[in-house]
Amino acid sequence: MRSPFAVLGVPDGADPQTIRRAYKRLAVQHHPDRSSAPDAAERFKEVTEAYAVLTDERERRRYARRRRQQHAARELLHVGGLDAGL
Repeated sequence: MRSPFAVLGVPDGADPQTIRRAYKRLAVQHHPDRSSAPDAAERFKEVTEAYAVLTDERERRRYARRRRQQHAARELLHVGGLDAGL
């Protein structure tokens, strides 16, 4: 899963106004009624889900927690030398 920040093209920790502007721009760009791209519906769904995560404080905290846990797990693998071939 891509980071919701990456999906919207905003930096980690972006403020709500930046997130809202990016969402509106991408929602218009990828809306299936406005875009003829074959993946428009899927991209629109991805953008909408990313926006939902970043604008809901509970979901945003859940995402941040999962990200910290994944980072910690990668660090443990790296420190233990278990990342060979990954």
